[in-house]
Amino acid sequence: MMAQLGINSLRPGPSGNESAPNRANYDEAKANPFPNLPDVLTLESGRKVTTADVWWKERRPEIVELFEREVLGRVPHDVPKGHILHPVGRHATRALASIVASAAVTSLSAAQVPADQPAARTDENSRIAHTQLLEKARGGRIDVYFAGDSITRRWGATDRPGFLANWTSNFFGRNAANFGWGADTTQNILWRLHNGELDNVHPRVIVLQAGTNNIGNMTSSDGEAAVVADVTRGIKAIMDTMRSKAPTATIILTAIFPRNDDIKLMPAIDQTNRNLSTLADGKTIRFLNINDKLADRDGTLYEGVMDDGLHPALAGYQIWADALKPIFTELLGPPGAEDDAPPPTGDPSR
Repeated sequence: MMAQLGINSLRPGPSGNESAPNRANYDEAKANPFPNLPDVLTLESGRKVTTADVWWKERRPEIVELFEREVLGRVPHDVPKGHILHPVGRHATRALASIVASAAVTSLSAAQVPADQPAARTDENSRIAHTQLLEKARGGRIDVYFAGDSITRRWGATDRPGFLANWTSNFFGRNAANFGWGADTTQNILWRLHNGELDNVHPRVIVLQAGTNNIGNMTSSDGEAAVVADVTRGIKAIMDTMRSKAPTATIILTAIFPRNDDIKLMPAIDQTNRNLSTLADGKTIRFLNINDKLADRDGTLYEGVMDDGLHPALAGYQIWADALKPIFTELLGPPGAEDDAPPPTGDPSR
């Protein structure tokens, strides 16, 4: 068979003979001699992948080659006719390489899309969540529409019962619905708005909190000023889209919260918030900045307001609620005795 396939020799596998050079290892301490896996976005030459073109033409073929050579093996090109070998090797190799690199591709693609342009999330969980949010948009009555990323999402999510209870205690009777989704950038929020999540909803108030994931994805080569300008354009594009779909709604633009998971991001957050404040007219767009209640002048968070340096704890959410409720009363009057908002949703994977 080897002769038929043109194979002259085989690489020997681990030997059961402990005196053999290729003896099998039974020592768990030596089971992982190469714990630092290659960076998906670094070429074998050491050059970084900085564009989609470099990814598709150079790095992805390298990963496919690694899988073919080191994981699955290659199906010889001159396999004899018959049914000895199952002809799926190359397809399986490419599929596995795509799965391993999917997260990197998503990050790379997002980095190439300006913050004011829509970009879809490609992971299955986000697609399911989008379907659920479309259903939410069609059900019940929504007077207050919350949009954003995980900071918004966690507040009214079924998989965060403590936060959901706080949401209900603060907003019952407001017909408030939460359309946040975790890890979204401005591009992803824009895509969801362009794909039905605000169509024919007609809220009276929209609360927007977005941009921290764009800033969190910033690299040293991006340039802080360029990122700040990009995020500002992205949030303006979100509000423009909201205005086109809900022309009578008042938008409450919430400042990007301080974060201490990476304190070096604070200058970019502060400058972005200064830019965002200029987008508000005090009437149809209200700028709400509660950051002085979350952190000191240096951006150091007060104890107990954040769970992980990024996402609010109950105390942080209550500070946000206390700032929102007087505005809701001004715009909507007192809360109703009943609530007709659609049921809350959660993370489909939980």
